[in-house]
Amino acid sequence: MLSAREMQALSLIARGFSDRDISVLLDVSFSTARKHRENVQRKLGLRKASQLTIYYLEHFAESCKKNNRHHRAHFSVRGRIRSCGCLPTA
Repeated sequence: MLSAREMQALSLIARGFSDRDISVLLDVSFSTARKHRENVQRKLGLRKASQLTIYYLEHFAESCKKNNRHHRAHFSVRGRIRSCGCLPTA
């Protein structure tokens, strides 16, 4: 469904990175990073970064799925992901 690059972009979106940050981290242009986000949103049928974050946690963060208390601990006050080591790296 998602390409490897789109999975990397989704992982970074879930951590709260902007398209500009993603472009630097993936060493692609800003427009390419934005296109990756748009493709992920289109393929998953989601519109907001918060929806993408929840999707990522529910489908790709296995240890979080097993421990709901731990899963809730990932969210900071602003709704961004806290890094604890259970999320795969991009």
